[in-house]
Amino acid sequence: MPVDRRMLFGVDWVLVGASLLLCLIGVATIASATQTGRFHGLHAKQLYLVGAGLVLLLLSLAFDYRRLVDRAFFFYLITLVALAYLLFFGPRLAGARRWFLIGGFRLQPSELAKLAAALLLAKIFSEERRESLGLQDVLGPGAAVGLLALLIAAEPDLGTAFCLVPMFLAVAFLAGLRMKAVVGLVTVLAILGGLGWQYALKDYQKSRIYTFLDPTLDPRGAGYQKIQSEIAVGSGGSHQLGVIQRLAASFCGRKCIRPACSQSASSRQSDS
Repeated sequence: MPVDRRMLFGVDWVLVGASLLLCLIGVATIASATQTGRFHGLHAKQLYLVGAGLVLLLLSLAFDYRRLVDRAFFFYLITLVALAYLLFFGPRLAGARRWFLIGGFRLQPSELAKLAAALLLAKIFSEERRESLGLQDVLGPGAAVGLLALLIAAEPDLGTAFCLVPMFLAVAFLAGLRMKAVVGLVTVLAILGGLGWQYALKDYQKSRIYTFLDPTLDPRGAGYQKIQSEIAVGSGGSHQLGVIQRLAASFCGRKCIRPACSQSASSRQSDS
C-alpha cells in the first residue's frame, strides 16, 4: 500500500524525537539496573521492541487515521469483549488477570483500551454540531469509557483504569463541555471516588496510596522503591553521571565508580 506523502510531511517530528529519546532513556536505565542477575541483557529485548515499534510507526503512515475513527465502535466492542474474557478466563499472574500469553509475549488489552477509548470519544464528539455541551450530552460517552475503566479496575489495574478519567475529561472539555457541567461532572466523580474508597478498594490498594503520599509509613515494603529512588537521585547530585558510568563499566568490564555518598563518607574518614 503506497504511503501518503502528505501524511509523511505532516508528521510531528519533534514528538517522534521526544518519544525516541524517552525510549532510549528507558533502555539505558534498564541496562544500568540489570548488569547482573537473571534479568541481565533485558535492555537488548527492549531495543528490539523499540525497533518493532518504529516499523509499526512507518507502516501506520500508509493508513488514514480517519479510517480508524470510522471503525471506533468496532474497536471498542473488540476491546470490551477482550477485557471481559480476560477477567473471567484469562491466566492469573501475580494475583491479577491482565495479560494474554501469546508464545513468549504478553499482550495487555488494557493498553489497547486507551486507544479504543480515544477513538470512541473522537468519533462521538466530532459528530456533535453544537458549540457547547451539557452534562446530559456526555453521559453516554462517559458510561462507555466508565465500563472500560471498571473492567480494567477489576483485573485489578487501578493505575490504567484511572488514566481513562483525565482522558475523558480533557476530550469532553475540548469538545465544548460547559464549565458548569465540568464542575458537576467532577463532583459526581469525587462522590464515586469516595464511595469506591470506602467500599471497593482493598487494604493493600489503600496502603499503596498512603505510602505514595508518605513512603516512610512502610519504608521496607510499599514505600521502598520511592525512598530508594530519592536516595539514588540525592547521591548522584547534579554532577554525577551514574547511568553513563555504569553503562561504561558494563561495556568495558570495569568496576562501577562508587556513588558520591560513598566517596564523601570515605573522605570524611580519611580526614578524621
